[in-house]
Amino acid sequence: MAYFLRGLPRTSLSGVPPSTLAQALEELGRELNLFSLLHNGLMGMPSLIAWAISELEGSQVGDVIEVQSWGRLLIISGALLLLGVFIGSIYLALMALAIRQENLSVGEVWRRTRHCWAWVVVWGILLLGLGLFLNLAISMVTLTAALINQTAAQGLFSLLWLISVGLGLWLALNTFFTVQAVVLQDVGLIRAVWRSFNVVRRNLWATLALIFLSLLIQLGFGQIWQRLNTGSWQTLLSIVGNAYIGSGLMAAIMTFYLDRYRRWREEQGAEVMGSESG
Repeated sequence: MAYFLRGLPRTSLSGVPPSTLAQALEELGRELNLFSLLHNGLMGMPSLIAWAISELEGSQVGDVIEVQSWGRLLIISGALLLLGVFIGSIYLALMALAIRQENLSVGEVWRRTRHCWAWVVVWGILLLGLGLFLNLAISMVTLTAALINQTAAQGLFSLLWLISVGLGLWLALNTFFTVQAVVLQDVGLIRAVWRSFNVVRRNLWATLALIFLSLLIQLGFGQIWQRLNTGSWQTLLSIVGNAYIGSGLMAAIMTFYLDRYRRWREEQGAEVMGSESG
């Protein structure tokens, strides 16, 4: 990919030279640790997996396994992603049963794990497809506009990019509780998305506060865990601490969703009874 970018013209619609993109891609390839894919952002499972490997000196290069082909990269990445979602599904199944105070049997954990894993995989594929579709649509529109006016095409690209970012943030907010609904209430993806939309819409400011506080706590304690992650016994302390804080936050998010969902259903029931009595 980097070789392909270097062969493109020096200017682009985004204003960033292809050679710069190629250099950034090469640096990312040297630093990216594929095992970081085991940590999936959709699952919310706390993890101290490093997102980038440290700089390697000459004597350390032999310890690195490099992936040379795109086909092998896609296969390994897909396998690690699926495994990461499966591990996260086990974690969420255990959390859901604890939150709902239900029987913690092996059969029930396995059933909820399979259910969660299947729907989260579908959800991830849909989100990836939506992202690719938006990128393709933006590229097609801006390339068409570039045939008429290069300057106007660059402005249109920036505008469409901002719109897509706004759409992504809106979608991320309204579907924030989708995975929690799947694993807590044992429902399919469509119902989970619908319930998430309704809970967020009726509790917008409370949801924003919950997200902000969760991120603030994660970032704040993340700085502490990074300082403790020195390769000594302090690393074990940072792993345990991160798991404890992260699980507490996930339990709070699940409890918040379940409580606000029940309130919504009670309000709906009260409205139905009121209309029947009227």
